[in-house]
Amino acid sequence: MTEKTKRTPEEIEVARAENVRLTLTNKLFQGVIGANGGMSNPMAFGALAQPGIKSAYGDVTGSEDFQKKRTEGYDEIVKAYQEMGVYGEPSMPSNADVSAKIAQQVTQVQQMAKISELEALAKDAGAKLDFEIPEALKGYSLFDVAKEGSKVDDATKRAVMGTYQVLTTAYSRGCTLAGIDYFKDLTEAGKNIVDQYAPAKPAKAKK
Repeated sequence: MTEKTKRTPEEIEVARAENVRLTLTNKLFQGVIGANGGMSNPMAFGALAQPGIKSAYGDVTGSEDFQKKRTEGYDEIVKAYQEMGVYGEPSMPSNADVSAKIAQQVTQVQQMAKISELEALAKDAGAKLDFEIPEALKGYSLFDVAKEGSKVDDATKRAVMGTYQVLTTAYSRGCTLAGIDYFKDLTEAGKNIVDQYAPAKPAKAKK
């Protein structure tokens, strides 16, 4: 890369922050993280959430954006096969394959995010948090701690890693709760009643 095209540290930081924001506020990604979190640990959200969790998973995996990601994944595999000289058609990526790739992307970006960014984005995703993070920790990311190594004292490392775990879990849980319709069972019950009533001769509305 030439000096003319080399990015400044400020430009790199702006790009990093923008990548964090765009990735963790992406509605498809939030839907995938939330729906998979609910499906993989359904009892954590209670019996009333079960119909809503299943509906949310079906909605997100059946969405146009999710299907685009599935097609992109398939095309990448086809290209890799061709480059390796492998004959035959690969299988279309499953829901789990597509979800895992998105989850991996989210995790990689979270590791680059500052604690202050993770806090704000977790709350934006619906997390209800009521504790104060020390200012001294807010400028760190998990990547920073790994990169700086011995320059960061052990107490700070533990605090950053622990806070990171709390905030990323809060983000995932917020995404799950945001996608759950706790009234899904009642909506379905109401629709069934209306559907059974519809073929009958309409009764005169009571005034």
